[in-house]
Amino acid sequence: MTITQICIYIFVVLALLALFSYIGFVLVKKAKQARKVGKKIFTADLLLQSIVFCVLLVYLLTIFAALFWGVMTSLKSLGDFGANYLFDLPEKLAFSNYVKALKLFKVPVSRDGEIVKITFLGLVVNSVIYSVGKTLVQLLCPAIVAYLVARFDFKFGRIIYWIVIMAMILPIVGTTHSAILLYTKLNIRNNIFGVLLGDASFLGMYFLIFHGVFKTLPKDYAEAAILDGAGNTTIMFKIMFPLIINMLTIVAVLLFISVWNDYTTIMYFLPAKPNLAYGLYLYNINPDGTLSQTPLRLVGCMVMCLPCLTLFLIFKNKMIGNLSLGGLKG
Repeated sequence: MTITQICIYIFVVLALLALFSYIGFVLVKKAKQARKVGKKIFTADLLLQSIVFCVLLVYLLTIFAALFWGVMTSLKSLGDFGANYLFDLPEKLAFSNYVKALKLFKVPVSRDGEIVKITFLGLVVNSVIYSVGKTLVQLLCPAIVAYLVARFDFKFGRIIYWIVIMAMILPIVGTTHSAILLYTKLNIRNNIFGVLLGDASFLGMYFLIFHGVFKTLPKDYAEAAILDGAGNTTIMFKIMFPLIINMLTIVAVLLFISVWNDYTTIMYFLPAKPNLAYGLYLYNINPDGTLSQTPLRLVGCMVMCLPCLTLFLIFKNKMIGNLSLGGLKG
């Protein structure tokens, strides 16, 4: 056993001890608080909550175990991986795998009859533009339409609501081929902004979520703003949307994670502008040379996970928190 493996084992043991120590500290604190107010510590509800907590804890540990295995395998040298195939720790951390994979990771695409190789930096740029753009489009379209339907009482609003319901109920399959033909005829295939324009739709689950949230908002703020001379656009973007900023953030993060990992849309509509997810998909189904090695392929997976994990850590409080509304007292 090498020094590197011993250090990794010590780190894992300390991390588990810290986790279970924190859980024990929280349980003891809750028990003391219950005793102070005269509540029973051992109840049927507490037993049920403990069982659910244990199940979720095991699920959490399995997720972290898979992530830990992926990181450790991506840091194995090629010879080390061959000798220790699955669960053994690397004898030496090969950070050079990341440098090698990022240099060799190039996706060949056809442009104007010529084969062009897109570098890792180009894949990142395409991923950021496509993910941010599609997130904004799929966030604002249902939010704006849902606000108009919930805020203003007009007959066509009810029709829009039922159109969304019917679109979710009716099975729409086999339309990809016709969509590709349409995008080709409109000359927006392989055009990121053209594809984003085609994705501008208010249909889907998020319309219903925003509609329900806007229905619960009090109209007092809007009426006060109207008395002060504010228009409908000002009320929507400067008063109503800030009130549901937590909900908007949650939906935006979920949309970004979904779009960041989307390779099917790129495959059908943007094959000449591949993103990281599509490039990784190509190397998984058609490995090429050195990048066919499992540690280098897992480097791509770890790089793909990094933005999603970072976003979750930044916005975790908003995602697990309650929607809170506030205002000024007059």
